[in-house]
Amino acid sequence: NFARLERSTRIASKLHSAICRDGGSVNMTVFGEAVSAQVDTMADSFRKQWHPGTEPTVSVPCRPLSGLMASTERHPTLHATFLSLDVEGAEEAVLKTVELASFKVILVEMDGHDRQKDHRVHHRLMRTGFRRAANLEVPNSGVYLRSDVRELGATVVRTASASPPVATCSE
Repeated sequence: NFARLERSTRIASKLHSAICRDGGSVNMTVFGEAVSAQVDTMADSFRKQWHPGTEPTVSVPCRPLSGLMASTERHPTLHATFLSLDVEGAEEAVLKTVELASFKVILVEMDGHDRQKDHRVHHRLMRTGFRRAANLEVPNSGVYLRSDVRELGATVVRTASASPPVATCSE
């Protein structure tokens, strides 16, 4: 998967790394493309749906998200304020590796494959000063706003194409 990313024309920092608390490596599924996952964080129902048989794994180097972010900052005064987290069951593990208050908005997948993990993620965000957005919903996800972000409301913007409406949220 990283070799494919490296060949892409995206203008972004591209790092061959998974996220983990202490550094080292994690085992990832080889197949699955968008649903490749860290083996030890997959819920049983996710594994049955997307990885039903025995498949090969690969060891991927890992480090905390805070370390990855620090190593890719191009300008010392610029910081990420939005975190979009969809890591096939490893959301809770990733959130433990970064200072959550550094973000203003966090979008986190909560697909119901592991309801207890989704519940722990929700409570971790709430305990660290976030609240669930009242006027913005994303299917199978939670949108959380830092306490200093004011939600004025949501506006649905319809586009001329057949794509779904886009929701915007003001701070």
